[in-house]
Amino acid sequence: MVPCPHCGAAVAIDAEVCRACGYDWDQYVDHPDSDAEDDFDYDEFIASEFSDSPVSTTLRPWQRAVVIALVVAFAATLLWPVLF
Repeated sequence: MVPCPHCGAAVAIDAEVCRACGYDWDQYVDHPDSDAEDDFDYDEFIASEFSDSPVSTTLRPWQRAVVIALVVAFAATLLWPVLF
């Protein structure tokens, strides 16, 4: 069910007219032109989304330091009550 663009009543998606107000859905529904050529290039999309360009998976030195500091701080919060 979708709302009628004219009155807001719930109308079945495959209805030709609104039962509440009689609104003609052919005026509202955008019918694609069957002769229109599709501009979407699937191969270009796949090439741009899933390219073979390498992505760096190594951490920079400052990133390693932050990760180590976070792990040590987390471990300290867990071990603090046990040690002291």
